[in-house]
Amino acid sequence: MKEAFSGYLTINDLSIYLGIKPKTLYARIKEIPHYKVGRLVRFRKEDVDAWMEKHKVVKTGQTLPAPENGSGHVRRSQKRENLEGEG
Repeated sequence: MKEAFSGYLTINDLSIYLGIKPKTLYARIKEIPHYKVGRLVRFRKEDVDAWMEKHKVVKTGQTLPAPENGSGHVRRSQKRENLEGEG
């Protein structure tokens, strides 16, 4: 990764640093802290690291409850009962 003398990263540098395709970064550009100079987009590593920390997922070990009726999801046992009732 080539880092500019000023400490700013290009989209390609950031892509390599994060392991994310440039196309994906461009699609999410509005939520990633960045600087624009004309048409050029630059990032500070420290800003990007802080942004990534905000998106950190922590495993809690808790199991989420099953969706309630009307959610569009059907438990397998409910689906099986419905199919057996049709036959």
